[in-house]
Amino acid sequence: MAQADCPSGKEIWAGDSDGKNVVAYYPDGISSTSDIVFEGWEGKKIGWRVRATVECSNGIVICGLSIPTVDGRFIEAADAEEVGSGEKRFLVFASLQQTTAREQMFGIEIAAQWFGKKPTDAPAIVLPSQFGLVGCQKGDEMEAGTK
Repeated sequence: MAQADCPSGKEIWAGDSDGKNVVAYYPDGISSTSDIVFEGWEGKKIGWRVRATVECSNGIVICGLSIPTVDGRFIEAADAEEVGSGEKRFLVFASLQQTTAREQMFGIEIAAQWFGKKPTDAPAIVLPSQFGLVGCQKGDEMEAGTK
């Protein structure tokens, strides 16, 4: 059961990409420019981790996401926002799934930390556009995954 009383920026979010669980969290909390971490899990085993940046404008709040690629460029996805209330909260990146899939179809690979050896037949990392609230970070535990 998700917890609605997480301190701001300490939520743990989960989404699905091709049947794999993708977890998202802000390791250092939320500000106008914040790191966000995405992790790909199969069961209780982490496969990869991607560290990206969410940047929000001042005034009219418009947020976007920058995801580093292996060649030093960035994949940009717009319109990051949190919607809902209580335990029914979602973190939504309107174009994230489409953008990451499209860019990788053109050979642009997301920079990821792989746990264990990266499989030679590993599919492209495609991040989902919607994540539901699944819990709260406790201290620095999230660095190890979905605790």
